[in-house]
Amino acid sequence: MSGSAAEPVVVLAADADGVLRRLVAAVDAVVRADLPRHALVGGLAVMANLAQAHRVTADVDTVSDDDHDGISHTVGLLVEQQHAQIKPAGDGVILSDGTKVDIIATGTWTAADLPDDRIKRMFILSHWWAVETARTTKLVVLDGSATLATATVALAQPPALVAAKLQSMRTRRGESAAKAVSDVYDAYRLLGAYDRDGSVAEALAGAPMDVGAWCAAALTETFVDQAARWAGRINTSFAAAAVTPEDLEVVGSLAAERVTRSQTEEGLG
Repeated sequence: MSGSAAEPVVVLAADADGVLRRLVAAVDAVVRADLPRHALVGGLAVMANLAQAHRVTADVDTVSDDDHDGISHTVGLLVEQQHAQIKPAGDGVILSDGTKVDIIATGTWTAADLPDDRIKRMFILSHWWAVETARTTKLVVLDGSATLATATVALAQPPALVAAKLQSMRTRRGESAAKAVSDVYDAYRLLGAYDRDGSVAEALAGAPMDVGAWCAAALTETFVDQAARWAGRINTSFAAAAVTPEDLEVVGSLAAERVTRSQTEEGLG
């Protein structure tokens, strides 16, 4: 990642199949369609933070503030300008080239509004937090010296992405169950890249409500207690990963311990 302090620039090397070009072009189209205050999340957001396409992803995931019904305006413009189709579930669009774009709604909330179910609560909190902490970033897809696609988007930052990934991997069912391994791998890569100095854990410790405590427990369960299981699944799904159970244990245990320690020191635990 490089660029000015005001607007970082992330350069991604084009892939042979043109997937990154298509995805970044889709991001540009969605943002230009007046997408309200938002964050790019999901696999592409992880790749942008890593400045590397460490795995394959086919869709674009965003979350947007819908307090003033701005998402419906964005979807309407996309349908009109891009000849897009509204997704069957109604939470996004399918662009004319087949790219699926999820637009997850978020907005203001109070503690009383949050569900008792912790997984559902973490979904709301992690995505709202992603928008609150996103940073405007320019994405550029290059093939040699040729620019294939660009987009300026509010990019979700590693702490919120880790929280969202730990939440989403626990909701995968049926056909999407296989995607849980991508969630775990994404969280592992983000922690490995950004938590060496404890900054991700520190941010998680200060996250809204009980996000920090929940993430510390989720990190221990996934990366420590189930290290062998997830290392095996990661290596089966991503041949170049070469992740050992010890790798997961070190990254997960350090992050969990730092979150807990930071919350204790701040009187938040």
